[in-house]
Amino acid sequence: MPMPLSLTVISAWPLSALRARWIVPPSSVYLAALFKRLETICSRRAKSLHIVVYSKSACPQCDSVKMLLKSRTIDFEEIKIEDEAARLAFYEKCGPSVRQMPQVFINDQRVGGLAGLQAALAQLGR
Repeated sequence: MPMPLSLTVISAWPLSALRARWIVPPSSVYLAALFKRLETICSRRAKSLHIVVYSKSACPQCDSVKMLLKSRTIDFEEIKIEDEAARLAFYEKCGPSVRQMPQVFINDQRVGGLAGLQAALAQLGR
């Protein structure tokens, strides 16, 4: 059986091109699993992102996150937490290492601040 190709490379090929690249035909079970995985990857990329930005007033990093999302025409929801007690309670919910704003969540998963958002968008190809 030939060496399986990287899914990141395969995901960019049309399925007809993928079928034409096999030297020795793999088993139908292997192909079925591979095509199922490709469908999953493609559907995840096509799925819209639900982005929530928790921010506060007078926060340059918060403004940078919002500008980044707007410049890439990515929709997001902003929730401002102005009260210090509410902000501390929010930090506790996020985890012990969270002590600053903004906090960005993509599909209910925390990615962190500006650097985390940039890394997540790069990984998602946006």
